[in-house]
Amino acid sequence: MIRLIFATVIALATSAALAQQPPAGGPNPTKLMACKQLAIQRGYTFGTHNKGAIKPKDFVRGCMQGRQR
Repeated sequence: MIRLIFATVIALATSAALAQQPPAGGPNPTKLMACKQLAIQRGYTFGTHNKGAIKPKDFVRGCMQGRQR
């Protein structure tokens, strides 16, 4: 009886902990928008063909990884 109660409590605690974790693999939407705004402020345009050395998506990717300030 006590083992059943203990197992139930462990299962509930584990499922609650997993429910609080953010989804894996998805970018942080707040940080993504901040990086896009930073790219726009620095002169990058989205949706058009850019002939620069760094493309806007590369700039945003670097920003998301902490390489752009």
